[in-house]
This record gives sequence, C-alpha cells and structure tokens, in this order.
Amino acid sequence: MRNVVCSLVALMFAAHVAAAQQVRGRVVDSATASPISGAVASLLDSAGRALARTITDQQGRFRLSLATGATRLQLLRIGFRPRDVRLQRSGGDIDVDTYMTPVPRFLESVRVSDREVCPGATGGANALALWEQARAGLLATIVARDARPARVQSLIYERRIDMPGWKIVSQIVNRHGGLSSRPFVASRPAAAFGAEGFMVEYGDDRHYFAPDADVLLDPAFAATHCFRVQFDESGHPAQVGLGFQPAPGRDMLVDVSGVLWLDRNVPALRTLEFRFTGLEPAGTAAAAGGSLLFREMPNGVVFIERWKILMPLFTALRTAGYSPPPTRRRTDRRDVVVNDMIEGGGELVSAAWADARWDATLGRLGGVVVERGNGKPVPNVRVWLEGTGDSTTTDSTGAFLITGLLPGPYKLRAADTTLAEFGFSQSRETGVDVARELPTAVTVRWDSLRDLIARQCRGQDMPVATIPIFGRAYLPSGKPATNGVVGAKWKNFLSVTEMGVLFRDMDRKSAIDDGGRFQLCGVPRDRLVRIRALSGDALMKDTTVALSLDATFGLLTVTLQPLPARP
Repeated sequence: MRNVVCSLVALMFAAHVAAAQQVRGRVVDSATASPISGAVASLLDSAGRALARTITDQQGRFRLSLATGATRLQLLRIGFRPRDVRLQRSGGDIDVDTYMTPVPRFLESVRVSDREVCPGATGGANALALWEQARAGLLATIVARDARPARVQSLIYERRIDMPGWKIVSQIVNRHGGLSSRPFVASRPAAAFGAEGFMVEYGDDRHYFAPDADVLLDPAFAATHCFRVQFDESGHPAQVGLGFQPAPGRDMLVDVSGVLWLDRNVPALRTLEFRFTGLEPAGTAAAAGGSLLFREMPNGVVFIERWKILMPLFTALRTAGYSPPPTRRRTDRRDVVVNDMIEGGGELVSAAWADARWDATLGRLGGVVVERGNGKPVPNVRVWLEGTGDSTTTDSTGAFLITGLLPGPYKLRAADTTLAEFGFSQSRETGVDVARELPTAVTVRWDSLRDLIARQCRGQDMPVATIPIFGRAYLPSGKPATNGVVGAKWKNFLSVTEMGVLFRDMDRKSAIDDGGRFQLCGVPRDRLVRIRALSGDALMKDTTVALSLDATFGLLTVTLQPLPARP
C-alpha cells in the first residue's frame, strides 16, 4: 500500500574561527578537584542569549573567542548544578578557572509518583528537574558537533522484515566515513516536527523520522509533549527515565512517545526509546518506533552510538461491500494490515579526535572451506556477505576472516567461478548470525574437483586412465557458437598380429549448448586426440591435442572459421 523512507543521514563538517581575544579556563569538580570533561561552556549576553559555545576537553579545559556583548560564562554538565561566572574584562584574554558542584543524590531521589507535566502546567518538580538534567546532556551532544568534530566510520543498514514471524528477508549494509560532527541526525528542522509530526506523506510514500538531540532540546518539543518520571528496574536497572508523550490535541498527527533513560550512578544519557503514535492500529500493534543509544567518549564528547527505526508497510484489506470510514484519523482505520516492516539504522564503528579515539566492539566472522568427506582445505574460494561490500578469499589453508561487522543475521555466500566459463562451478549459501562479543565461526563443505567431474560426466563411459575435456567454442566474431557439435577421435590399441599392430578408432561427441560450452568425457590421457567442431556454416578444422598424463581434466577453447563458399 505504501512505501516508507527512513531519514537517517551522516552529518558533514564543522569549522572553527579563532579570534584574537579569548576566554579560556579549566573546570573542576568542587568535591574532588578532578577535571570535568564534556561540560558545555557558553558565552552569554545580558539577555541570556548564547553568543559562543564549546565543550571542555579531558583536562576540563576550554577556549572561546570573546564575542562582542558577552557578559558572563555559563557552564552546564549533566550531573552538576549549572554555574554562571561574570566576566571581568581587562582588555586582554580572560582566564576563568572555576568549579562545578555535583548533584549525586538528585537522580536517586526522584519519585516515580511525581505527576505528569504538560505544556503550561505548574508543579511536577521532579519531572522538570530531570528534564533540565537531560537538557544539559543533550546540549553537550549538540555543542560537541561544532566544537569537536571527529573522524568517524559508521555502518548504515536497511532490513526488510516479514511479519508476523519477524524474519529478516533482505538486508543491505553500507560503510560511511569522513569528518563528521555526529553520525546520526533527524533530517528535518526540529520545529517542523512540532507542526507536522514525525511522519509525512507524499502520495503513496510515507517518510518517518526519528528524534535526535536537536529535536528533543528544541522548545517545540517541550511545547508539544508531556513529561513524567518513571523506573524500570528489570529492563533499565540503576536508571531513571524521563517519559514523554504527545500533549492533548495532537491525535491527528503521527507523533512519538517514549522514554529518555539516564544513568543514576554516573549521571549520563543512556538510551532513547520511542514509539510512533497516531498510526493505524495495525502499525501500533507492530511496535513501530525506534531507539538511540548514547555513548560518552573518553574526551567527554557524547555521540549517538547506535540508532534504529522500525517503519510499517501497510496493505489494504479488500472485503466485498466494505468501504473505509470517512475519517482523517488514522487510529480509526482497521482496513489495513502490516505484512512487512522496514528497519533502518546504523552503528558508529570508530571516532577519532586529536586527543582521543574510540572503537566499537563489532562482529568478526571466521571460517574455513573444506572438501566434503576428507576435510581437505580449499583455497581461492571467494566468500562474501550478501547485501554488503564485505568479501574475502580463502587462503592456502582454506580459512577466511571478515571483521568490523554489524552484529546480526547475514546470508553467507561462497563461490568458485574458476571454471564457470566452461560450464561448471560451485557455490554455497548459508545463514549466519554474527555476534558482538565473540567471533562467529562457520565451516563450508565443498565438493572436491573429482566429485564435480563425476557429476558432469554422470551416465557416460569413463574407462580407467581417461579424463574429460571441457571447452568453449566461439565464432570468428567472438560470440559463442550454438547448435553445433564437437567430436574427438583417437586410436585405441587392439592387438599385435602378423600384419602388425592393430588399432581401433574411438570417438566421443558433444553438443554445443547455447553458451558455446561442450564436454567430452572419457578421453584418454596417453593418446593424440583429434578435435573437430562444426556450428552452422562455421567449422574448426581437425586439431590434434595431447593431454597431460597427470591431468584431472582438460580445458579447450576453439574458434570456428566460416566454411569456404561452394563453387
């Protein structure tokens, strides 16, 4: 019924401009005097507008160009109380060494009984206080993209899932890399979601969007959603959740509800889990939605490490005498079902800065290709994962290894096409589920060359000391010959008489298939063999070949020439 588009993109580049006069300093924990990394340092004017922002490094240091009109420095860090420092201008650089006070008990003291807070409401102190802490964490992810862009590698994937068994029927994985401020971003302005929701339709196409840090931090999100505090010790132990759902009056839009989870022990953003609201009941039942996983890097920068979004594909039910209800509200529609889901997402592989580097724990797939029955290794077999650019070739021991894989299910393919030109090759296909922590191992069973030859010549006479000849026949134009025949002749020793040595003429014939291929089984290795090919008005004159005594098979490529014109 509808197509869906997941708007997940990799951000590009951020630039820096240095000014002569600067505000610089170092921020430490008031309780331990240890440096605070990942704190947002902002220069504000007298009206509280941010004129410049950056993020502290691993040593808690920051540096900002002194903007005109800046009157104070504001410091924000999740798990700490905000701190404001008035700037003392002296005509040169301004040095600010200061501290922030932790709030270690705050995230432990919030109560799940705190009531929901909706736009315009008062009270709900715990929910509002938790929201302010979450905002500090979200702001750090936004500021980091401009102040501390990284050299990143990421994996972007799309899967098609067959319902209701949740079976992955296809998957495409691509690698991306470059200088990036963040690997994931919602590809619409944050304010647009407040006005139009998180899904838009263009004809039969549906475009779904996942919220990112900018969206959650934008005033439009707070103005259109209600917040509450919640806990889930089984699914999110030692965490506190800031739940959100659309404010009343947004039931005509596809919106999002969910929970932003924060760590209670080491105050930090952990995950965002959301569901789409306002969809048809079939889409709601299919758990359409997604998740984001936050990762604080060694230098304090917060990135979204993993993300995914599940989007339903609807199919209309066609029942005689039934017509859809005359309503614009999708939640009233029960004339559609979900047969398939599209899962789009990605994962950060690595991020590198001048002062830090982070690498994800990804999957490793290793294995070996061996002959069936005897375990003999098979070298030079191409091995790849379908729907990806990951491939390799087995070494002399038949082994292969593919690293840096997105954990999950794949279809592993192996093929040896060395003799494909002559009509026989082999391939294997098997499903593998690549794990994240431990290497995944697989053994591919391969037919030996003798088994392949036996299969090709099955039902044909193959005396001892004979082998097959596999060949291709071409016309002078280079195109394969077709609808022809190839013959082989040789003399077999019969007996010795008074008249001399007697031989018997032997022959084999093979039709030329549509690809110009032929095979002559049971040809002796110790005889001179005459070959002749004919296809339409083209002929190959008799050619004598001698097969190697230790050969397992022979390969022959022939080119036919036009028959001479008849007088």
